[in-house]
Amino acid sequence: PLDPAARSPAALANRQESTAPTRKARLLSLRHSPDARVHFYPDGAPRSAYGIRSEPDPGGPQAAALNFAGELLAASEAKLRVVSLREDAGATTVRVGQTLDGIAVRGGEAVLVTDAANRVTEFSSAFKSFFRRTGEWKLDESAALGKALQARPIRKHTKTSVTRYWMVIDREAVPIWVVEILAEQP
Repeated sequence: PLDPAARSPAALANRQESTAPTRKARLLSLRHSPDARVHFYPDGAPRSAYGIRSEPDPGGPQAAALNFAGELLAASEAKLRVVSLREDAGATTVRVGQTLDGIAVRGGEAVLVTDAANRVTEFSSAFKSFFRRTGEWKLDESAALGKALQARPIRKHTKTSVTRYWMVIDREAVPIWVVEILAEQP
């Protein structure tokens, strides 16, 4: 975990800028096949790769994905967690998500594929880079649902889901509620 001084917007921006060339060089060094490709976002953050091969991880496919993502893909104070895992024909696909204070970062996910030796062979990343948090949740779950139902009146609904997320907008993590309402007749 970062100490409070290291979490300042300037320190996090500095950390990302200083690690970007190192991460880029490290990712490019993992190219294994002649048709390997590594793609980056305009800000230098890794976007996707195939035809790469990381070092084997003795901890299994989940550990391989989390360690790779933490070392080479993440560029913020967010924690990483395994969202889903699917095994198929000797490869394992691991979806890894970002969280802040245990709350998911909306859209902040990466999908990594590992081989039978627990080496990452490809990835696609939509991890969010951010440097500060803005705001706080002022409503509770029932108030968020009430506001959603007020904004979009539905006579008869059968199921509702109300979830807190962080959403990254202009490199700031802002708190949001996502309300889903299943209606019999929309």
